[in-house]
Amino acid sequence: MSFGGQQSISQKPEIQTEKQQPHLEDTTLIQPKAANEIIQTQLPAQTPSKYKAVQIAEEYNVDVELLLAIIYAESNFNPLAVSKSGAAGLMQMMPHTARELGLKVPKYSNKVKPTRNANIDERFNPTKNLHAGLTYYKKLLEKYRGDLTLTLGAYNVGPGRVRVRGPLISRGKRYAKKVITRSQLYRNNTEQIEVDLKRLEAVLNN
Repeated sequence: MSFGGQQSISQKPEIQTEKQQPHLEDTTLIQPKAANEIIQTQLPAQTPSKYKAVQIAEEYNVDVELLLAIIYAESNFNPLAVSKSGAAGLMQMMPHTARELGLKVPKYSNKVKPTRNANIDERFNPTKNLHAGLTYYKKLLEKYRGDLTLTLGAYNVGPGRVRVRGPLISRGKRYAKKVITRSQLYRNNTEQIEVDLKRLEAVLNN
């Protein structure tokens, strides 16, 4: 997939319908809004901190329920998942984005048929993929001033498809709604969050 250049965010952004991730130099960061507009790590009292996902979420100051919801939407906890656009791993990183975030990824003649070997393509290393995905998410969160819906939409379709006119539409909006709904489910259902924390723990320990 291709990516747009730097974009003004002085007007209300719009998200188009094609998933993509930008070159990081195309993602102009700006200061976020007040801290209460940014997702903070808020664990239910019953959520044990023994899980690696909880510890990693705390490291990035990200709500662990939101982290799980993104992984659920992106790969359903499958570390070997590959999308039809060539995104791979737990948090579905595109090859060039992953490289810019420090992961080792070969240049493929066909990016939808990557080598599913973590020693060759580090997107298939669950822990490295998770750290890269969270780093990317946090950059987007800054860019969009803590606006969760825009951040999630951009994560899915790419900031190159966020434009300075119109509402958040189509695929990006549906994706954001799916992730937010899932994160709310985790907050309201400690049994479900425990199930998926264990699923992710097994992946990270493999």
